[in-house]
Amino acid sequence: MTDWIHLWDLRLHCIVGVEEAERETPQPLVLAVSVGLDLEAAAGGDLGATVDYQALEREVRFLVEEGRWRLIESVAAVVLRHVLRPYGRGAAGPAVERARVRVTKPEALDGAAVPSVEMERQAGWFSREAQAPAPGVTQTRLLETPEATAFAVELAPEATWAPPEGTTVLIIEGTLESGDRQFEKGHRLHPRSQVSAGPAPTRLLAVARAAAQSRSTPHAPPGEP
Repeated sequence: MTDWIHLWDLRLHCIVGVEEAERETPQPLVLAVSVGLDLEAAAGGDLGATVDYQALEREVRFLVEEGRWRLIESVAAVVLRHVLRPYGRGAAGPAVERARVRVTKPEALDGAAVPSVEMERQAGWFSREAQAPAPGVTQTRLLETPEATAFAVELAPEATWAPPEGTTVLIIEGTLESGDRQFEKGHRLHPRSQVSAGPAPTRLLAVARAAAQSRSTPHAPPGEP
């Protein structure tokens, strides 16, 4: 039997769509993310046996907002792959058995109807070999489209990584040094040409936009050096 944690009614205001106006003006999306896992140990008070829904909300928001995806199918897929990726919730976190993502675009048809996409998969559906672009660095591509590529990055202590041009990162575990500044878990930033992990392992989500999209960014995200 599978237990569920639900993140209902996650409202975002972001660039999404294929029409020219949609590529210039943010519009609302509403997401529902459901994570299936065994919650019996968490019921006994073990915080490590459940999902941090605050962190999940932050990670989902990052992937959707920074990707500026054209299709809501892309939004659903990239979120689902992150949730289900082995160790995607952290090596010490609970084993996710299933996940479901629903993406609704409430204003797309001017009230005539409300389009949505829903995807559900089980653990093991998404399995992609990680790349090692530098010593102590592993990089797993979550989704690649013409507009953006999302990937997960893991850095060994003090490892150095050179992100692709036009990349924004979210720190989901550990610390990151960029230039002469250090950033903590939860920060979203445009890194410099090279970044380094702190004294502990560091885990990141990253989105590299296509050049045209990177130039159209209206403002820098919080925490940019």
